[in-house]
Amino acid sequence: VLRAAYKDRGANGLPGISSEQTYTLRNAKIGPHDFDQYVDINKMSFGGNSLSIPSKSGAYMSLNQIDLSNINTLNVTATAPIPQLNAAGGKIEVRLDGPKGKLIGESEFLEASEKMGFTPSQLKISLAPVDGIHDVYLVFQNPKAEGRSLMVVTGLEFKNETMSQPEVPKEINTPKVGLSDYQGKYKMTGLPFEYINVNPKDGKLIMEAGGQVGEISPTSTPDKYDGDGKAMIYFIRDDKQKVISLKMEAMGFNFEGKKEMQ
Repeated sequence: VLRAAYKDRGANGLPGISSEQTYTLRNAKIGPHDFDQYVDINKMSFGGNSLSIPSKSGAYMSLNQIDLSNINTLNVTATAPIPQLNAAGGKIEVRLDGPKGKLIGESEFLEASEKMGFTPSQLKISLAPVDGIHDVYLVFQNPKAEGRSLMVVTGLEFKNETMSQPEVPKEINTPKVGLSDYQGKYKMTGLPFEYINVNPKDGKLIMEAGGQVGEISPTSTPDKYDGDGKAMIYFIRDDKQKVISLKMEAMGFNFEGKKEMQ
């Protein structure tokens, strides 16, 4: 929140003149429960994660007074599971100043899936240039839904994909660490199983979670590992650089686990 205020001292017996103005800047990443208005949207929480479920075609949620200058992309993480939700799928329209206002972008159609689980897809919406401040509406459409819920929205992010990112020196991003730093048993929350086990084997890092065993691969970011594209694992260190916990991003959700010390 940025606030600018001014007051002068007045003159010749006149009181001082004052004025102020406040701007509230939003994070580019918007949670499904962080919108200002919801119509025909069911809000739920699961495993510490927020979900928004449009209950019929034409449902919408909106953000008040948003400046989209230099923003050209909206990425929406969503899934349309038939087994758990009987979802119909659909597309997302981005409109200005009303659910039937100016259309500035729309997603591809998200097809409903028979697969079990909530593994999300990322819908990339290209946005037309916008001047000034507007209310921004996300409208969920599928005229053939026949009263069924369309999808589950788990995350959103506004981006400018043409902006270049500063290059980070490789030697800073890839410090040498011992795989034994990560070895241990992590007590998890929000998962159907209690523990994740991590162990080094033959120069690789192996993770066992809920009966599934596989290698996790290092990335260019220290303490960040890729679980075969299905999950990202972040190992957290204390001020003595000892690994004390992990965070896992999977299926659009975040899960945390504390390392049990021997």
